[in-house]
Amino acid sequence: FEYDKNSAEVVRAHAQALLSVAGYKFRKQFPEQGPKTMILKIRYANWKTQQKSQTWATPALTEAELHTRLQEVFEKLVVANPVRLIGVSLTNPSHEQVDLFTAPDLK
Repeated sequence: FEYDKNSAEVVRAHAQALLSVAGYKFRKQFPEQGPKTMILKIRYANWKTQQKSQTWATPALTEAELHTRLQEVFEKLVVANPVRLIGVSLTNPSHEQVDLFTAPDLK
C-alpha cells in the first residue's frame, strides 16, 4: 500500500482484488485444474507478519468458490494494526483432470 491501511474492510477488498490476479495466474499455469490451498499473508506497519492458510479436500473451480474460500481464511486473521502489505497465493493444484463438459467455466 502507498499508505498503511487501518480498516479491515479495505484490506479485505484489496485481498479480493489480489485473489483475482492470483486465480488468473494459477489457471494460466495449471489449465483445467483448481487450487486446493490458499495462503493469505499480511505485514503490519511494525513489520510483523501474519500468515494464514487453508487446504480443502476439493479444488476451487470457479472465481466464486475462490472468493468464498478467501472469506474463510480472512476470518482467521485479526487485523488489529495498520497494514502495510498483503499477499494472496494459490497452490496445490488438483491432480485429477477436470471434465470439460460438466465442469464450471474456468475462465
